[in-house]
Amino acid sequence: MPPPLPVSLSPHICVLPSRDLDDLLNAAFLPPLPHILQSFSPLPQVTTRTTSLVSVPHASFALRFSDLLDIEAACAEAEEQRAVRTIDWIGARINKRCAKWTDDTDSHRSPWWDELRRCIEGDHVPSKTEGWNHPVALILAVSTTAPNPLQAVAALHSRVLELPPWVDTNILRYTLIIHPENSPLSNDEAGALFNAVKKQYGLHSYLLPLSLPTPPPPPVPVPALIPRLPPPPPS
Repeated sequence: MPPPLPVSLSPHICVLPSRDLDDLLNAAFLPPLPHILQSFSPLPQVTTRTTSLVSVPHASFALRFSDLLDIEAACAEAEEQRAVRTIDWIGARINKRCAKWTDDTDSHRSPWWDELRRCIEGDHVPSKTEGWNHPVALILAVSTTAPNPLQAVAALHSRVLELPPWVDTNILRYTLIIHPENSPLSNDEAGALFNAVKKQYGLHSYLLPLSLPTPPPPPVPVPALIPRLPPPPPS
């Protein structure tokens, strides 16, 4: 098998949830959808194909998920300003931890270098000089708690991506419909909605039944999220 693909070179997938889905996750004390999806990466035992359709098995395959609104806002920031903020942010993170690292580290570890690498790998913002951070797919996610779920799907699909002209927006669009137990729609109605979405927007669609037990089950440990540069302060 080939060596694992570095996280910084893994496919970048943007997520655009509807307002009703955000409200549903917040009410259940769940993290945003991109964070939930990120907790499942890397995926085990994945097979990809080359341009000549040769199958390539991978023991582990990483994916990167971002909120589309965050990526759009970051792309709108001046590159020089973002570069300065990135250097200051990384320096502040290392300075905050360097005293403890000096006391705890040994000659075989370099935690400051590990922190620098994590911060750089956490940069998912596209630029003109690279292609790895450019999104390859977009997940359009709604819930069946919306007043009109089909209209919510249509609104997401019709939204224009506010990305620079040098970012290719002709990417795979995947529709995700989350159907919680407390939805006003029955399972049969949710299935009919799903069939209508597939008919109108294609087979890249999925209906996800969601159970939100009360009280919630014990937390499950997941890998820590890679640090990302905070958004710029409001002007």
